[in-house]
Amino acid sequence: FYQANVGHTASDNFRLYSRQELTNGYLRVGTTALGTDFVLQGLGLDMPTAQNPGALTAAQLAANPRLPDSASVRKLARKAVHQVQFGLSATHPLSDARGGELFAQLYGGTRDLYNPLTFAVVDVGRVQYGGAARATVPFALGVPQRFSVGVDAAMQNDLRKNWANCNAVATATAACPALPNEKGVLQLDQREIVSNVGPYVRDELEFGDRVNLSGGIRADVVRFEVQDHFLSDGRDDSGTRVLHAVS
Repeated sequence: FYQANVGHTASDNFRLYSRQELTNGYLRVGTTALGTDFVLQGLGLDMPTAQNPGALTAAQLAANPRLPDSASVRKLARKAVHQVQFGLSATHPLSDARGGELFAQLYGGTRDLYNPLTFAVVDVGRVQYGGAARATVPFALGVPQRFSVGVDAAMQNDLRKNWANCNAVATATAACPALPNEKGVLQLDQREIVSNVGPYVRDELEFGDRVNLSGGIRADVVRFEVQDHFLSDGRDDSGTRVLHAVS
């Protein structure tokens, strides 16, 4: 089987300076081979224009709710996003047991964000990937049961940079030495990495046709890391933090 769609949207929206343009596509393809069901899914998004009209004070909102924030217009606040994601899953039913299966999936993608704000120009390049595996085995021990054991794992890796926003700057300054460039002096340069792993077990019990009981336990470890590449300010803000939880 297969499914696919492509859409394009362009809108000017209620407020001034809020134009947006977006193209997105989706693809899902499935097949069966050697008794295993395979599904491939893909998503693409291209948003070259998303103007940001900013926030208004209560007085400005009462006077004219359609007006944009003047600083957002001067600084050309906006967003451009390009994103691609793919995932592949495989499900193999256990022929000798009701509802039993082996399941595995892998996925990954990239996201590029260019985001001039009133105070800075932000650029983020992201790579993300992960996977999961699960085995579910039905059996009867007094009552019918479905026992599952599995694990999820994922990684997100961002390269983030901030520059001074030099739009509407008429005279060169220390932060904007080369006009009329939009990006001025580099203010932040760091890599942000988040990873997690979560193994779990789960059991489902059937008491007749009307009562089911399920229970499980899961242990999660999430690790945050920042690698500071902006060392010209005389300090290294690199660091890590690890979080643990049992549910």
